[in-house]
Amino acid sequence: MIKVLHLINGEVLIGKIKNDTDRSATHTIEQPFMMDIVDDSDEGSGIRMDYLLAFSKDNCVHIKKNVVLYSYNPSNRLEEYYGRLVEFTAKRENDVMLKQTLEGMDEMDRKMKSFLTQRLVGKSTVN
Repeated sequence: MIKVLHLINGEVLIGKIKNDTDRSATHTIEQPFMMDIVDDSDEGSGIRMDYLLAFSKDNCVHIKKNVVLYSYNPSNRLEEYYGRLVEFTAKRENDVMLKQTLEGMDEMDRKMKSFLTQRLVGKSTVN
């Protein structure tokens, strides 16, 4: 069941609540997104959702029930929007961005090592 959870710290989450029993101390939320109401004078207002587990191996989070101020079932349109984001997120590879960043760092390391090697053997004119 998809729920919107308002937490005591002011954050709002939306996700699929799994295995929720009265005896459980936590909510297990699959495909959790952080929700923000956006009111931009240039772009207009709307809802922005950020996937919480973009760089994680996991697909769920555990939220203590005592940090939930209140929860509710989303409207049909919000549930549809959430569903489309979940589909898009499943297809997207966030690791590509990390791979490119790591490759850039490796290239910087190679250049720095080359520079230092040239400088140590006296082939560089840099002081």
